Amino acid sequence: MWLADVCVLGQWRAARLAGTQPTALGSDVTAIQRAVAALRDAPVPRIPVPVSAGPRVCAALVDATLAVALRAPDARTRVERVDALPFAGPALDDASTYIAVAVARLFERLGDPRRALAAVRRRSYLKGWPRYLSTTTREEGRLALVMGDTAGARAAFDWYLTFRADPEEAVRPVVDAVRAMASGMRATRPAPRMAPRDEE
Repeated sequence: MWLADVCVLGQWRAARLAGTQPTALGSDVTAIQRAVAALRDAPVPRIPVPVSAGPRVCAALVDATLAVALRAPDARTRVERVDALPFAGPALDDASTYIAVAVARLFERLGDPRRALAAVRRRSYLKGWPRYLSTTTREEGRLALVMGDTAGARAAFDWYLTFRADPEEAVRPVVDAVRAMASGMRATRPAPRMAPRDEE
């Protein structure tokens, strides 16, 4: 359980550094580095902890997030190391549900929307409870639009709107914005027939 807590806290602290001067959060940087070391050096847990990422995968993800936040010279290499992992399997544990979105956001922050789109499209299919599927499809649609893939954006936004057919108030503005974009794209040109997502 301690490793699971270290993983979550490390990811949260690393995400907080985005847009912040690293010198203003020096203690957080040190804490993140200690978390990465603890996760990397710990023995593999004998019993998986539910809703927890694998310690070594989490270490790589937190390390890459920190590198991007600090604009480290090897930040891209660290992100590519995480992107090279299989996005499903027992080594990832719960990270398989969100690693595609996390890696996509890191590539986007590095100024590479093409790699970001490829990463988010690598999400796992037909496995377990897809807790972040609405977020994943929204991000896929947004990145596809950035890359000029209007057909892909329409398909992803349509999936997202299916999941958010009756949104709660907190997310309604985002849903309305996506609905407006999707409607505008449908009015411009009919979408081609798309292969089912699980056959890509």
